[in-house]
Amino acid sequence: ISKRAVVVMCADNGVVAQGVTQTGQEVTAIVAENMSTGDTSVCAMARSAGAEVVPVDIGTAVPLTGARIVQRCVRRGTADMTQGPAMSRGEAVQAVLTGVETARELCAGGVHLLATGEMGIGNTTTSSAVAAVLLGQEPVVMTGRGAGLSDAGLQKKIHAIETAVAVNRPDPADVLDVLHKVGGLDIAGLAGVFLGGALCHTPVLVDGFISSVAALVAARLCPACKDYMLGSHASEEPASRLVLSELGLRPFLYAGMRLGEGTGAVAVMPLLDMGLEDRMRQPVGLLSGGQRQALTLLMATMVPPKLLLLDEHTAALDPATAEKVLRLTREIVEGERITCLMITHNMKNALELGNRTFMMDAGRVVLDIGGEERKGLTVDDLLERFRAGAGKNLDNDRILLSND
Repeated sequence: ISKRAVVVMCADNGVVAQGVTQTGQEVTAIVAENMSTGDTSVCAMARSAGAEVVPVDIGTAVPLTGARIVQRCVRRGTADMTQGPAMSRGEAVQAVLTGVETARELCAGGVHLLATGEMGIGNTTTSSAVAAVLLGQEPVVMTGRGAGLSDAGLQKKIHAIETAVAVNRPDPADVLDVLHKVGGLDIAGLAGVFLGGALCHTPVLVDGFISSVAALVAARLCPACKDYMLGSHASEEPASRLVLSELGLRPFLYAGMRLGEGTGAVAVMPLLDMGLEDRMRQPVGLLSGGQRQALTLLMATMVPPKLLLLDEHTAALDPATAEKVLRLTREIVEGERITCLMITHNMKNALELGNRTFMMDAGRVVLDIGGEERKGLTVDDLLERFRAGAGKNLDNDRILLSND
């Protein structure tokens, strides 16, 4: 993961007109411009962690001019969601696709680890609104002080969310309906980054509360993308751990952070480096079968080989985890167009997951079944054919599963 990037989606939120923040909307543009010159907290941390900061103008209220800012504006800030939808459904879709394309471009440029960040005054309000609707919680449970609201400010924030939900009546079963009515362009863009990372088989670090809500949106759009998410830290926002729990993510850090920008995700990068350094230097013979296969698959996504030979390691895993490992293996193999040979003792997996199945005895291929011939075959059929070909009755081992 020597090349990594933190994507910071920058956008403004019309709900700030309701007095839900302690700073003005102009701060969004100021901080975003400073990111272009490397003069923000996440920039300083990224230099230490060896990461590139990629600020994206996806919807700030005023145009940004920094040389390093990626210009992808969908609209100049959202509308006040207490008066009606924050944006149109089409704009929400466009923002999500913008995030997907941003992730794809970075991965095509050699990035092997993505992190998510945001900059947008008022975005803890929109995030709390989206999370409240998607998780079926009352706004008072999901709403925190953001960058440091007073008691009076917190009450205004809760009231604004309650009003927005009552006015717009977002459908929790339709995540795009929720996103365009009470969400933000930064949330939509980050959701796209999670989807784009998964599409490119690249892990994506979830930053704090706002990023985790974007991850939740992405997971509701495509549940399989959760397999590429890594929790970084548990934000001080009260709903943060509820959202992470819903995603099935366990953060690395509990540091009381609430800055945003992607700082929590970048803070975790050195921990990942240390973990990989330990594994890479550990003699392979000391690694478990699962660790060896995970390391092999990770390396295959970075430098796709012509042939990938894998040994089965799922025997000691519970069935649900074993199925997930096999599914991920196939996704990586097919996504990278790798020819993969896997030795397995599970004849059912050999039939269901492979495109071609070999059965061997004493170094001799007894059975070679592929294409249309495999359709409808059962484990009993395989055993019977094996017995006939080998001239002996053996247990169902020595099976080579091939994904051609």
